[in-house]
Amino acid sequence: MFLFGAPLTVMLVAPLIPPPHRAMVSSGTADSEAGAEVEVKDTTFEAVSTALRFIYTGDVRAALDAGDGALVKAVFRLADRWMIWQLQLECAARIVRRAAGGAGGAGAGEQVEKLLEMLALADTCGKPEVAAALRSGAGDLVLSQLEHLVADAAFVAHREGFGAVIGVRLQELF
Repeated sequence: MFLFGAPLTVMLVAPLIPPPHRAMVSSGTADSEAGAEVEVKDTTFEAVSTALRFIYTGDVRAALDAGDGALVKAVFRLADRWMIWQLQLECAARIVRRAAGGAGGAGAGEQVEKLLEMLALADTCGKPEVAAALRSGAGDLVLSQLEHLVADAAFVAHREGFGAVIGVRLQELF
């Protein structure tokens, strides 16, 4: 059971069980016994439910597309903790797509916030490929909105960090 105030009974027999949890469910420890409780902290019921759906089905497109940005970020962080890299890549793709999708109507200050958030997630990510996807997405977004962004004081204040992202992305493109 995962504890969130109200118990949720889950049988962990799925083929996509993350490596750190395989021992927990197959080693004969107290955690692997029927009725064992596993407390999941610092996340939401929706994030755990989405991660479990991915473990069982390999598909969470509908849940992530229907969810708000907060759910996608919570699942991203949980996937990082649980080392579910493919799920984390799915979340990273949505974070980048949402940031790029809002570029046309968003003000420069709002875009800078989205970019900083993407870079912060990349910095905390445990999988280099996922961090690279976020940085690449941030670089593409900066390049596509450069004229708009350079006029914003928030962008100018963080120009060193964005400069590095832009430089790497330009090297990748050319």
